[in-house]
Amino acid sequence: MNTIVNLLGYKTESFSSLQESPGILAVGGVGVLVFFLFGFIYCYGAAKLSYNYNMSIGNGGSAFIWAFLCFFFATMYYPYYAIMLNPVSSVMSGGRRR
Repeated sequence: MNTIVNLLGYKTESFSSLQESPGILAVGGVGVLVFFLFGFIYCYGAAKLSYNYNMSIGNGGSAFIWAFLCFFFATMYYPYYAIMLNPVSSVMSGGRRR
């Protein structure tokens, strides 16, 4: 690593403080944990939304399978639900115009 740092024109003494302070690694580790926590909540929301929708239309037999798939494909399920399945939206359901 010293040769790469020297090649870029930096002094290796300026990087020695990173090895002495573990706080940088702790902040990075907490950041990664928070990132994965929010990702899990995002995916869980899609799965719960899919499960509740399937149970409300009487499709209880395959509700768990669809929820499992929506957990892993949450980025595709949220727009699909918003455009095609949302019972509040009248765009695709042929609601009356005001």
